[in-house]
Amino acid sequence: MQLSNIDNKNILVIGDVMLDRYILGDVKRISPEAPVPVLRFREKRYAPGGAANVATNLIGAKQKVYLMSVIGDDTYGDRFISLLSEYGINHDLILRDKQRKTTVKTRFLAQNNQQMLRVDEEDTDFINHDLVYRLVDIFKKNCSKFNIVIISDYMKGLLECNLTQNLINICNQKGIPIFIDPKDKKISKYKNATLLKPNKKELAEFTGKNINNEFQLKEAAFVLKKELNLQYLTVTLGSDGVIFLDKFDNYFKIPSEARDVYDVTGAGDTFLAYLAAGLANGLKTLDSVKLANLAAGVQVGKIGTSVVYLEELIDVMNNGKRKSLKEIKEITEKLRNKKKIIFTNGCFDILHSGHIAYLKKAKELGDILIVGLNSDNSVKKIKGEKRPIISLNNRIKILEELSVIDYIVVFDEETPYNLINEIKPDIIVKGGDYTAKEVVGRDIVEKYGGEVKILPYFSGESTTNIINKILKVYKED
Repeated sequence: MQLSNIDNKNILVIGDVMLDRYILGDVKRISPEAPVPVLRFREKRYAPGGAANVATNLIGAKQKVYLMSVIGDDTYGDRFISLLSEYGINHDLILRDKQRKTTVKTRFLAQNNQQMLRVDEEDTDFINHDLVYRLVDIFKKNCSKFNIVIISDYMKGLLECNLTQNLINICNQKGIPIFIDPKDKKISKYKNATLLKPNKKELAEFTGKNINNEFQLKEAAFVLKKELNLQYLTVTLGSDGVIFLDKFDNYFKIPSEARDVYDVTGAGDTFLAYLAAGLANGLKTLDSVKLANLAAGVQVGKIGTSVVYLEELIDVMNNGKRKSLKEIKEITEKLRNKKKIIFTNGCFDILHSGHIAYLKKAKELGDILIVGLNSDNSVKKIKGEKRPIISLNNRIKILEELSVIDYIVVFDEETPYNLINEIKPDIIVKGGDYTAKEVVGRDIVEKYGGEVKILPYFSGESTTNIINKILKVYKED
């Protein structure tokens, strides 16, 4: 499976979209008013959800993505559009309706991302006939530029039967593959799609069959594929992996690739996104399913609605010094009290002599050096949209060549606080431009007798200085 050949193809996602809102805080007491925990607010985050999560994962897969849906003409709708722009998702095909509200799912999370409560604000009535007509008209005018169309049905009122069948028929007439993630038990609306992706529970509901073993699973899959006249059928099975029926009715079962299972939110979206990206880029069908399965396995190791990036999959396949959080935890647990575990973190964007000296000195403080590396998205949050200069995959490749580094673990947040809490290193190391009190995770390690070490500042180039020198030379030339 050659992932290096994946290029940006035009992919359209159609479906129910929502704004995922996360309220993060800490619980330290029970309310005196009622026997409920009190969440002390820490921060608030937003992410595109529903069908938009398929779109963001397609961006992670390096595709050119368009989104078609209907949202409310409200404040949450404005925020949703703004998020799409940040991700680089084309939203020209989204209609805004004053009569509807933008769907918002608010999750309240305590320490260790423990979900306490979810509050949904939504309209689930089907859209009116005028909106159906407008969407079909827009689709007819634009569909020829898309390599693949994805329908993500969350049963929030967008994909009524007439609209869905119109979209399928137009795609079939134009020879455009159309993949569907279904939710509606009225399955006739999905008839003649190229590919359907139910999960095991949905397969049982759609076919009315009990599925208690693989024979029953296989039988139900063939029944659904035939009934809906599908070319392909994939059924996701959670921890058991996925089954796949190709256009010749060959049956394949692929085991799960999950390493960490922290949150299954969005795993199906990630699977569908990478399946489409693989096929749009000419991967063989079975290879595309395996790629999608691998991506879903990475997704469940993340918290909440999040993006799986192509570089992450390449790293997993290469199996170098980069490890998942679960693997790092397993390694550190085995080594605890036997080896001194050192942790440091950084962006390491344009590696220079100061970095090398710093990492060598850090390794001298113990036995195992773990480097927490900011993801590309994390670097953008703290350094600005023009950074990183060097992509995550290439930064990992460079760091893997340094013998002083034992393991690399990537994190998406702005700080490695959660990472440190999970790994529990003996020593956290930071450079001399920090004081011990400023070091993220100090409170964690000192609780169990660990310590923070501040290394002296190593003179030499900084990444910013290197960038400025390059810009100066470029201007002079």
